[in-house]
Amino acid sequence: AYGIAYVRFAVENPVVFRLMFTSDFEKGEDQEGDADPGAFALLLRTAGDAVDGKVDARLAAAGAWSLPHGLALLILDGRIPKEEAGTPEQAEALARSIFALWRGPLGR
Repeated sequence: AYGIAYVRFAVENPVVFRLMFTSDFEKGEDQEGDADPGAFALLLRTAGDAVDGKVDARLAAAGAWSLPHGLALLILDGRIPKEEAGTPEQAEALARSIFALWRGPLGR
């Protein structure tokens, strides 16, 4: 569910999504510059629960983040045709299909 929400957010908010991952902007005084450590802890815990010790939780978390992040970038960069993922609903359907394939090898 998190990955699907991630892709949908990127498609609905492309400028904000790109800004979140741009490293060449000046950080203001009241910006911490780092992602919320609680967000990564949630990802690590969720990924660890999903693989149930079959795979290192950090590797699972990297995969769990890279798959929706890569998919979001492919959509935003036009590498996946707009006819297939141009709307949030289409992007969500595509994400669900891809994530279902990824879950298969993990037994979930």
